[in-house]
Amino acid sequence: MATPSCVDLEQVTAVVEWQWEGVTRLLSAPDPENIAIRFTLQLEPTERDSQHRAHFEVVIPIRFKDKPAGAAVYLRINPASITSFGFTTPTDAPEVVKQLFDTTTCLDLQLNDAITLIVPSGVKEPIAASRARSGRILDSLYELTQATSLRVYIQDSQLSTDDLQAISDRIEQHQLEPFSGPDYDISRMFSGEGGKVTTLAPLKPPSYEKAINLHAPNDPPRGRKRPRTDTHEGPVNLTQIWDKLNKLESIVREVQELKAENAKLRDLKQQPLTEHAQQEDMSQVVLELRAENAQLRDKVTLLEKKHEDLEAHVASLQTAQVNQDDADEAASIELREDITVLGHRVDFIEGYRDDDLITKIKEEVFDEIAKRIIGG
Repeated sequence: MATPSCVDLEQVTAVVEWQWEGVTRLLSAPDPENIAIRFTLQLEPTERDSQHRAHFEVVIPIRFKDKPAGAAVYLRINPASITSFGFTTPTDAPEVVKQLFDTTTCLDLQLNDAITLIVPSGVKEPIAASRARSGRILDSLYELTQATSLRVYIQDSQLSTDDLQAISDRIEQHQLEPFSGPDYDISRMFSGEGGKVTTLAPLKPPSYEKAINLHAPNDPPRGRKRPRTDTHEGPVNLTQIWDKLNKLESIVREVQELKAENAKLRDLKQQPLTEHAQQEDMSQVVLELRAENAQLRDKVTLLEKKHEDLEAHVASLQTAQVNQDDADEAASIELREDITVLGHRVDFIEGYRDDDLITKIKEEVFDEIAKRIIGG
């Protein structure tokens, strides 16, 4: 048995697969498609020996008729209802799964109880979709709530093998119980609006007249002879007829939903937004403006800091320039004084007479000779 551990896998992208009347179904694109289906798996030990709490949940975005701006459906799986938990890394995953994940882990759950469906408390019963895509998701959700097994595909790196084995061991030993507390209270879900548990009505088969009028084949022109009938045909298979009628009804419903959606889109082009939609749009605009204002404040602060740094740098340059100008001026004054002195000296030398110099030399020589004669 794997060592008990805590697992906290919250709101990761996922694809859900189940079987319906022998056909494999996949749900990978919610409404709107740019918001992914999310899967949460949590596991932690309790104070009691070997007992663990667990939480399994799938969130599927959808547009209700009462909430055209968008909401979600929560699928909660009671951990006590999981009879087996397998995991593989398939190489032959469906193409839509390969497009989402480089490598995939497939979680295979077998159930002995129905999946719980939670919607916002403000959504009216019976649950209705705002457009055809969400209507098809509701059909898939009805099938999912009837399924006794499902697969969840997630990115392979989300859970380690030890985590997966620990979950499988806890389920095998019947050691799981649901989480409790305010974080798991449905009355606090949907941003405080609260949620409620609901069930979806089964798909209704089409009426005989609708099925015949919509899909009656073009009969070939009859000849005069009565066509031959095969008297060896077996009894009519009512199950096959019923399946065909179900498919026809599904097609009729999709066509009607598409027409209704197109009519709504035309109305939206001609009419202003409803008060509720305007409030939601204004709330979104306010959030975007707040974020933009925060970015602008940061930019203004940065620009003010740069401006202060530039002013200090300019001031230091101006001071250095003044000092340099003073030094240059002092040097210039000193140079001019030196030039003046040198000029005076040159003028003195050039203006001095040579005859006076010779006479002075002669006198000095005569005086020296006379001193020597007198002194004997």
